[in-house]
Amino acid sequence: MNPRPTPGISNTQKAQKWRFTSAFLPPGDWARQWTSSLYEATYISNYVHTPPAGFGKIMSVVEPRLAVGYHIWPNPEYFNEAVAEVSKTYDGPYVQATDLTVINVTDEHVIVREAVVSELVLPTGTTQGYLDAYRTPTDANTKITEFLSSQRWEGFTPAPLPKK
Repeated sequence: MNPRPTPGISNTQKAQKWRFTSAFLPPGDWARQWTSSLYEATYISNYVHTPPAGFGKIMSVVEPRLAVGYHIWPNPEYFNEAVAEVSKTYDGPYVQATDLTVINVTDEHVIVREAVVSELVLPTGTTQGYLDAYRTPTDANTKITEFLSSQRWEGFTPAPLPKK
């Protein structure tokens, strides 16, 4: 579905507090990034996706508490141009979200931030069903090829496998 601006925006949509809509790259950025023709870039940006100015037009009619655009590369050049294009048709509260944008909402406040993600995360637990599931018996040594076995450091002996 392409949420291009149409005159038939309903009262239900106008009552929305939040509106998330694609605010795709402007055609010129798409053409430069993907070395495509301006015709193809305009088709992709304006007919397949919602261009930033179209996003702004939708938001100016809906008037949400917070307009959230997404589906854009977080390259500063494109990001800034998209924000500038949105501002030509919409002057309300707006954020251009990326994959890790977090929006904390209360009745009084809306706080937009980027998620803090640790790269040192321990694996999560699992279910009892997974732990109890049948597994084909295997001998670990049969899974190691002769080549890999020949690459071990001389004098290194792996610890013996514990009994099941």
